[in-house]
Amino acid sequence: MELNDFAPGDRVELVATADRYTGLQPGDQGTVIHVEQMGGVAVRWDSGAVLGMLPDQGDDIRRTGRRADA
Repeated sequence: MELNDFAPGDRVELVATADRYTGLQPGDQGTVIHVEQMGGVAVRWDSGAVLGMLPDQGDDIRRTGRRADA
């Protein structure tokens, strides 16, 4: 997962998360709302949850679609 692969509005799918308290499961989908320069991607998941994905903490997502204006 490379941060510069993502932009707000991109659609993503959860591959894995190290957050044991989330109800998210691999395969869940959402929309990127913010990319942090310090190393995270904030996602609004279709379930309504908002969770920052932190690759250096073991989180992984993959892009499934580009934002409409890209």
